[in-house]
Amino acid sequence: MHESGDAAFDRFMVNRVFLNPAVRLETQVNHIFIAIDPNGGGDSRFAITSAFYRRGQMIICGLDAVKSKNPAEYEPILFDHIMAFKTLQYTQSARFVIMVENNLGFESYHIQRFINRTKVRNLCCFLTDKDQKVGLRTTNPIKESMWQKFKTFLEEDAVFIWNDLVTVNPKFNAKQMLKQLKEELNQYKVMIELPKTVFQLTKRTFTGKLGGGIDDLSVTVQLNALWHSEFHTPKYSDYH
Repeated sequence: MHESGDAAFDRFMVNRVFLNPAVRLETQVNHIFIAIDPNGGGDSRFAITSAFYRRGQMIICGLDAVKSKNPAEYEPILFDHIMAFKTLQYTQSARFVIMVENNLGFESYHIQRFINRTKVRNLCCFLTDKDQKVGLRTTNPIKESMWQKFKTFLEEDAVFIWNDLVTVNPKFNAKQMLKQLKEELNQYKVMIELPKTVFQLTKRTFTGKLGGGIDDLSVTVQLNALWHSEFHTPKYSDYH
């Protein structure tokens, strides 16, 4: 494994996202996709990236991240993040499509039960994997698919920020959250593992945690892009 990987995303393309004019809405949003990366303690965070999609463009409309040792510390942030869209003119009637990374045991099921208990209205569905488990286990092939999907959006200059970006964690304002997302995307790496024998293939892995970094927001923005495309498959046609 190389000690330092290549940048996963072109820095110019990433910076362009934050230089593009913020998107202003004039019509209602139909679906808001909410990607969640639970944390397992340490320096990682419970992260949320919300987005809606129009004319082939990904518009990031919400960012939040909080360090939490138990559900009581992240549940208020998650609930307030979702409900904030209910207070805004063009998102108040949107349907919520929720996707959770399920690498941490039963955490994705706990999040599903919590949101169902709150009786959030207009909840469209929790996306499930091929085994009907809530959320998605981000194996290395899945991470590569996430990377490719978001990378394509970047290459097409199709990632924008909503003018009314939602962030509810009182420790960070919208400007600070955008700065964190930009830094994480620029720090996200593709690591190349060379084959040890002639029968092995070169392997790519993905991380933003080199040198003690964090990648929670960068992971959720990629997860959001991937599962938006999954939502438009026949499996979820009843929710469209």
